[in-house]
Amino acid sequence: MLHRLNIKGGGGAGTGTYESRLFQLDDLCELELSSERDLVVGCKLREQMRDIWILPPTNFSGVWTTYRVNGQRSAEVHVKDGKYFGDFTGFSPGGLKVYVQHFDNNLLVGEEIGYFPSGKINYRGQHETNAYVGIWVWYNEDGSTNYVRDYSKL
Repeated sequence: MLHRLNIKGGGGAGTGTYESRLFQLDDLCELELSSERDLVVGCKLREQMRDIWILPPTNFSGVWTTYRVNGQRSAEVHVKDGKYFGDFTGFSPGGLKVYVQHFDNNLLVGEEIGYFPSGKINYRGQHETNAYVGIWVWYNEDGSTNYVRDYSKL
């Protein structure tokens, strides 16, 4: 049985007619299926270590760290009284920063920045109360603009 992943940052995506879905096949392999108008147009198998996600206790304050099944750090989030409050940083299996989001009282707010393995900015945009807002920009590794989406027009 395939289980759909809930991915933040550069994970699954979709537009009006195009969608990309990720499925964790086992602890090591992930399958990406791309479809256009309900027709599969692409399939990619890649190594992606499964995360073990455990929520912080209701009274916890500090930095909460989650790990992958092999013990590698997956994410760090600042927590206040059991709620996300501050930066949430996701890491690649190699330990590199992949994205940084900001939370306030468990709500995704403010800027999100994604990173290439080189450390250069991959994308950036804003959230307001768990929603994408304003203009989001995706970049090429050389810093030039790759794609722009205006969420205020949706």
